[in-house]
Amino acid sequence: MKLFVLLSRVPFPLEKGDKLRAYHLVKRLAARHEVYLCCLTDQPIIEDHLAHLRTFCHHLEVIPLPRWRIIWKLAMAVFSRLPYQVAYFHHRAAQRKVDSAIARFRPDHVLCQLVRTSEYVRRHLLLPKTLDYMDTLSKGMERRTETAIALFRPLLLAETRRLITYENLMFDLFDEAYALFGKPGYFHIGHDEFDMIGEFPTHEECRKLGKTELYYRDTQKVTARVKEMGARPMMWGDILLKPGFNARLNELPKDVVIADWHYSPVEEYPSVDLFRKHEFEVVACPWYDHRNIFHLSDYAFKHGASGMMQTTWSGWEPSDVVFKNWPEQMFQYVLGAEWAWSPGVPPLSAMPYEADEVFNSRWWDGANPAPGAGAVLPAGGELVSIGIAPWANASARDSDGAPGWIGVGEGEDFSSLRAGNRRLGSLTYRILSSAGGKASVVMLRGTRVTARLPESVKGIAVGSKAKQLWFLHTTAYPDGPDRRVGSYTVRYSDGSSETIPLVYGQNIMAWTDNRPTLDYQSAWRGQAKSGRPIRLRALPWNNPHPDREIASIDFDGYPGNSAAPVLFAITAIR
Repeated sequence: MKLFVLLSRVPFPLEKGDKLRAYHLVKRLAARHEVYLCCLTDQPIIEDHLAHLRTFCHHLEVIPLPRWRIIWKLAMAVFSRLPYQVAYFHHRAAQRKVDSAIARFRPDHVLCQLVRTSEYVRRHLLLPKTLDYMDTLSKGMERRTETAIALFRPLLLAETRRLITYENLMFDLFDEAYALFGKPGYFHIGHDEFDMIGEFPTHEECRKLGKTELYYRDTQKVTARVKEMGARPMMWGDILLKPGFNARLNELPKDVVIADWHYSPVEEYPSVDLFRKHEFEVVACPWYDHRNIFHLSDYAFKHGASGMMQTTWSGWEPSDVVFKNWPEQMFQYVLGAEWAWSPGVPPLSAMPYEADEVFNSRWWDGANPAPGAGAVLPAGGELVSIGIAPWANASARDSDGAPGWIGVGEGEDFSSLRAGNRRLGSLTYRILSSAGGKASVVMLRGTRVTARLPESVKGIAVGSKAKQLWFLHTTAYPDGPDRRVGSYTVRYSDGSSETIPLVYGQNIMAWTDNRPTLDYQSAWRGQAKSGRPIRLRALPWNNPHPDREIASIDFDGYPGNSAAPVLFAITAIR
């Protein structure tokens, strides 16, 4: 998204509260979007400060506000209806520069900090706009009026009235989101994690009130505005659970719907009971962990919640970017729908399908297949099992107390995986027997007990042409996301070769890592003795040279990896 951000100050260095907020907000936005930062300033311009902002902003423009013009504007404001704070910052010459910048940049959205900058975009009616309403200036002015000396009281009182009128006008101008979505019956106002970044509050008057009072005043003001628009307000519930905040729950209007989000896979969520006790309607909001979705939906249903809302944490990216970078968040909409409709059924231990496979089958069609291996189907042809027995160096199960697998405990292995020619997922593989601790898999060096194993196993014989190779594999231990842990090198009889990198989280994962992935197909699911879910996945590879005979395959670990890649079987289709 192309985002035009208009500030009333240069947000660096960080010596004021509004600059601190603006700085971190812009930096976060610039990490995901193309940001044109436009700053008004009545201070000397220091190039070193601008150079720092340019390190993360795509475009930066600073518009100086001359002192003599500020004085003139304030004098003229006596005869206008503009608040003095708006008149202080709004100049015709600066307006022309802002208009020119918007015309050149052609942003998708405009973000203004405080009402003092909103006059600059008031006439850009077709541009979606957001007002960062971080301060109720009229309230601050009202408090100053109460303590001011008699000489200044009339002026401050007039400014308070002007600010109230202007703030209400800006509320009207920034209602596009409500209209854009067809005037929905519910309007989510956010209000979560408001004090995560920097120090809050920083303003002296705000500190006197404290963050709890500020939060409740702001919430009441915004929810009242939402109801005036004709919608019912929703808000996140996490802040309301904090000490001090939870003691004032009765001050919130009872028609506010609490979106109670929790991302931990625990079995009980007592916040649902707290909000219901205070007569709020509650919607449970899990994330992508399947245990979290299951338990929260079940608990919320049994304790009087009105429903469930599946959440993501992926910024403002379009679905194709989310699908590529965070596929697990997309796939779990399937489980969210399942357990929102029928909480607790089916149980976690008896899921009849894989969420990623169901999602891919519904989301993509033949004309627009899923990117990556998620769209790879077995090619037509003869199946050939590539024998790995001569190279097997570890067992898939422990035996008589000896660590044949990785020694994490009796039965914490692949004892539940039957040997033989097995149909696993979309293909048949030959699974070697691990009876009596017999070597049945090829395991490479990693951490802990696997440190004694070889880093590479060379020359697994093939001796055949193939359209596709399907690798049934896993790792003994988890590793960091997107870390290279190994590779397969396919060597042809003519001396050429092709390398298939193995990247953790993309096309290989640990046997205990049950997160769904994009480029990696689930082949087998089971349980260890403790009940812990385990799985094997298949990596399909389309051979770019199906007319060449494959002589052998090298299975190589990546130097320094801790994952210990494990190969269970290879099936070729020729």
